[in-house]
Amino acid sequence: MMHDVLIGISSMNDFQENETYNDTSDYNGSLVFLCEDENQHSGSTATAFCFIVIFCLSFAGNTVVLCVLARYEKLKRVTNLFVLNLAMSDLIFSMSLPFWSTYHFSQWVFGDFLCKLLSGAYFIGFCSSMMFLTAMTVDRYMIMVHNQFPLLKKRRLCAQVTCVAIWIISVSSSIKEMVISSAKTDKCDYITCESSTDPWMDKISNYILTLIFFLVPLTIIIYCYCRILKIVISSKNKNKHKTIILIFCIVVAFFVCLTPYNVVLVTMSELQSSSSKLYHIFIFCRILAYFHCCLNPFLYAFTEKFRAQVSRLLCCAPLQRRSISSRLSGAHSISNVIEKVIATNENIQLT
Repeated sequence: MMHDVLIGISSMNDFQENETYNDTSDYNGSLVFLCEDENQHSGSTATAFCFIVIFCLSFAGNTVVLCVLARYEKLKRVTNLFVLNLAMSDLIFSMSLPFWSTYHFSQWVFGDFLCKLLSGAYFIGFCSSMMFLTAMTVDRYMIMVHNQFPLLKKRRLCAQVTCVAIWIISVSSSIKEMVISSAKTDKCDYITCESSTDPWMDKISNYILTLIFFLVPLTIIIYCYCRILKIVISSKNKNKHKTIILIFCIVVAFFVCLTPYNVVLVTMSELQSSSSKLYHIFIFCRILAYFHCCLNPFLYAFTEKFRAQVSRLLCCAPLQRRSISSRLSGAHSISNVIEKVIATNENIQLT
């Protein structure tokens, strides 16, 4: 999938080469390639800066989530299991961003091995994040709308199998990208990290990836949350307005961050355009899509309990685990951020 990540760079290279070839139809001598400066070749300073900002926010936020889960929560809870894996996938994705940021500042200086490894890490993190969000949504939907998984052990087993399957699919899908990605020296002696595939195969691949990792998850998430929202609105839950806001934020964040990126990606694949304007639109949409890996910790911060846990964690103050009675009353822990979305009345207990 790194041909998606680096399509902006390769498109800009094509644009520069097309400009170089202009008005040369009557020239019989050797062509001389006019090399641009390094920033124009590898991207903009603004893009590199945005990558660093995204990395810092994602690393800090998701690390805090993992620490809170490890210290104050029970990892056997199904929702905690999904939140844990989602935070890990966001971290895997964001850990590659400093390297791509350096690439945008100058050129690829990390060698062929890291080019392959980080190309795979990007793919694993980005795609697994979409699948974990979808799996979490389906889990909520099955319980709320269809009242499935009455037994905790059965639900936990399904969640564990799903998480393992998602990681296997993500890693397996990344193997191709690791194989075809390599560090190369171009005509202007710049070292690049790009994938080498046929343009037609790139186009087909973009369509397939957009379908599997965007359109299908988006359709499932919107459908499930609309059904859940209908249940919440009809309930007598006092917190239903906050719940509606949280549901709205989850769906809007997914749609706003990822829709422009996928639309522009497909457009560039279809048009095979080297337009400078389209290239810059793609860069903006890509940055917007990458910001999605920072949002989950901020959504968790909607709840009082999570903010208290973070405060105590940062202050190194001890925080006792919740008592049985507090768990039964539905205390607002990090796992209950998602539980709250589907808890329509106090008689529904999800553990």
